[in-house]
Amino acid sequence: MVEKIPVIKMIGDDAFIADHRITVAQIAENHYYFGQSLEVIQQAFPSLTLAEIHAALAYYHANKDEMDRQIQEDRARRAALDGDA
Repeated sequence: MVEKIPVIKMIGDDAFIADHRITVAQIAENHYYFGQSLEVIQQAFPSLTLAEIHAALAYYHANKDEMDRQIQEDRARRAALDGDA
């Protein structure tokens, strides 16, 4: 079951930070796969507050298996577009 966090808005199968075009997967990937600090992520996405970034990571942890699957699919799709697959 997907746990709902109010700052997160579902559009189709994708979890977005409400009122932004930034997905939870983008935030989680930047933090966990690329090792970016929350402050660096905020610099990359200046329209986000630290609270929104924390909410995105909370959503990621509440739905880790699904989010990891989505991140892997997104990475594979980007690699295919870049000709790396």
